[in-house]
Amino acid sequence: MEMVHADFMISLAGLVQELFNNPPEGLEAVQVRNDRGSLVHMIREYLIRDTLETSATHILFLDSDMVFPKDTFHRLLSHDKDMVGGNYVQRTVPAIPNTVTTEGKPMYTREESTGLEEFFSSGLGCVLIKREVFEKTERPWFDTYWKPDGIIVGEDIFFFLKARKAGFIPYIDHDLSKEIKHIGMFEYTNSMAMIE
Repeated sequence: MEMVHADFMISLAGLVQELFNNPPEGLEAVQVRNDRGSLVHMIREYLIRDTLETSATHILFLDSDMVFPKDTFHRLLSHDKDMVGGNYVQRTVPAIPNTVTTEGKPMYTREESTGLEEFFSSGLGCVLIKREVFEKTERPWFDTYWKPDGIIVGEDIFFFLKARKAGFIPYIDHDLSKEIKHIGMFEYTNSMAMIE
């Protein structure tokens, strides 16, 4: 995107400042990338291809329509998982989660939800991924395709399906998820989701 939301930039500035003021052990450098284009799956593919030419150990995806706490990187890194992220809702009313459970149902982050939970697929709006996931998962990492029922599979679901096939399990951090917002005309939160 050529323009980003102010609240996203405030969140990103806070996160970068936290990394410099409180660097995790072993952190040598931080690189912020803003790759742009009309085909999201190609942008993500090229971003990872170029990142793997560096010594980066982790990739933190943050979409420019997300709001998140300044310690997001620290909290996700502390879990030491191959893939771990925040659950957020789609920009709809009523809001529904963007994450799908291993049983194929929407994953709700409720008030009482805590800790980590394995998921089947999710968006890539806020997720930390270890370098080795990409090194050990066959390319392309990101693509889209149409299912026979006329539903499109986006680049995010495509990625999680391939990574799972390569043996990597993704997790949601429910505690962090309670502090993540998806920016639309107003901020959509997990508390807006219809609870079954």
